[in-house]
Amino acid sequence: MDQKLNRLKITADLDENINYFIQSLKKGKVIIAPTETCYALVCDASNERAVDLIFKLKGRDATKGISIFCENDKMAAKYAVVGKTASKLINKYLPGPLTLILKKRSPFNLAKNLSKTNTIAIRISSNKFIAKLIKAYGKPLTATSANLSGKPEIYSGKEALKIFGNKKGVLIGDAGMIAKTPPTTIVDCSNYKIRILRVGKLKIRD
Repeated sequence: MDQKLNRLKITADLDENINYFIQSLKKGKVIIAPTETCYALVCDASNERAVDLIFKLKGRDATKGISIFCENDKMAAKYAVVGKTASKLINKYLPGPLTLILKKRSPFNLAKNLSKTNTIAIRISSNKFIAKLIKAYGKPLTATSANLSGKPEIYSGKEALKIFGNKKGVLIGDAGMIAKTPPTTIVDCSNYKIRILRVGKLKIRD
């Protein structure tokens, strides 16, 4: 690990350093890591202080929600109401670049500052590192792009270092340059009918 820059390489051998990332999450750190779309700010989604740090790092309006990564539909169903429509989309398109807006399950046993509404945005990632990390950690992680609010997404560890390398409480998981990919498609399944809020790489019809 590069102690000065708080950077740890993500190699093809995903078992290498995975325990260090896990321990960092347990300590409330924010990890910057690659996903199937761009680099993301990742922390324990049940840790309110860590989630608050993400809002500060991004300069994000606290009224805007932060989505979460779940390992699979079973994990998602612990925190959100996964109805028939959402289940069909999960089975057809996930893991992949799709974000589903679902009603929170009550009680909602994750950080309250993730969302100020009665809904939560959920992703199931096809990125091997994120999938491995969630499985090893056993709890949802945050899934918001690693950029300053209003600025472009980040696609390399080098870009992440320029912006977040000197920030306290941050560990950069550097996987080098990743492909520049459109953002996730966002679908609201919190009511009876689905609403497509953003069209990304994945094309879905109402």
